[in-house]
Amino acid sequence: MLALVVTIIVLLILAAITLSLAVGENGIIKRAKLARDKVKNASIAEEEAMNLAAGEIDNTESSGSGSRRNRGRNMSRHRGIRKYNKGITSTNSKFRRAA
Repeated sequence: MLALVVTIIVLLILAAITLSLAVGENGIIKRAKLARDKVKNASIAEEEAMNLAAGEIDNTESSGSGSRRNRGRNMSRHRGIRKYNKGITSTNSKFRRAA
């Protein structure tokens, strides 16, 4: 009987520790939400940077530099970037917009 009481007390203590780690101030759930927000913000910043780069490419191409044939090639590459910009991931800091 005493062993059963000790076992129940130990299990209650372990349950309390587990809940504290999961829901507490620096718990797993809060850290996961923070990570989700950071990823979302990084994704938005990256998409803005890609759109900024695409705009710069448009400005360069519209300035008339290069032969007509080369401009067509560059534009087709640029359209590929614009089409797939949501799937591109990069941690390179040179693509981030300066504050």
